[in-house]
Amino acid sequence: MAYATAAEAKARQTRLTDYDNTLVDEAIAEFADIAERYCCRAFESHADATYEITERPLPVDVVLPGVNISDVSIDCDGTDVDLTESIILEESGVIGSIPWPDRYAESAVVTYTHGTESPPGAIKRAAIEYAARVLIGEGSGMSRDVRTQAFDGGTTSYVTPDWEAGRPTGFLEVDRLLNSYRLPLGFA
Repeated sequence: MAYATAAEAKARQTRLTDYDNTLVDEAIAEFADIAERYCCRAFESHADATYEITERPLPVDVVLPGVNISDVSIDCDGTDVDLTESIILEESGVIGSIPWPDRYAESAVVTYTHGTESPPGAIKRAAIEYAARVLIGEGSGMSRDVRTQAFDGGTTSYVTPDWEAGRPTGFLEVDRLLNSYRLPLGFA
């Protein structure tokens, strides 16, 4: 299931009803990319992901770039690796005790599915909020949250994206929801 369809987004966020479905879908897809890179996990299923192992000798344990893995297979120089005795930690994306037919093989590729069946409600809500903020902001001239405002001095400070500060989008509510699902850096 997708993060949200244009119809779902318009039903939950009536400010989007005047926007073309394609624009809403594009904004949600943009959010999905940000969410997956920032949180280090996929909130929808991605089948047939591949990971080439370049280390030689081939490692006994492999950490895949994705969590919630399933349907794992490994091709080693054209030979399928038997993983029945291997340890597969689906939640963390780790495959352990891989019985390589040749640890110095030229090619080793893991094919797998990763992600969850559907995003949690908070992530769907964040996707819809992100789409609304981006699309409405494009036409309003006020596309960012205000951080501080000084009336006498006439200055205004806006919230901007800053991944290291926990603000991948620069929209405070969207970022709060994303931070509640972020894996520690280096985990995946």
